[in-house]
Amino acid sequence: MKISTKPKDQWAAPLWAKFALCRGRSELFFGPEGEGTNARVAREHEAFSLCAACPAQLACRNYARAHHERGIWGGEDDRTRRRRPQRQSVGSPSTLTSTDSGS
Repeated sequence: MKISTKPKDQWAAPLWAKFALCRGRSELFFGPEGEGTNARVAREHEAFSLCAACPAQLACRNYARAHHERGIWGGEDDRTRRRRPQRQSVGSPSTLTSTDSGS
């Protein structure tokens, strides 16, 4: 089964977001102004660990690449996305494949 990530309207969250492990944890993915190095490293480690286990990781990463997002999305930070050519994007940004193969 494929789940479209296209929202019904332009302000709605992408559909893959309901599967994301980070829901309600945005403080991990967007550091505060003036954050110290040790605090940033600890926060990013927790964020990357959450991303690594997330079923929506690929769709999230591709969404961030397509929309030039800031912060950590799909296990990548914006510095990594800026260095990565768009053509190296993996998978389709508009789908998230479920483990359910039934129709």
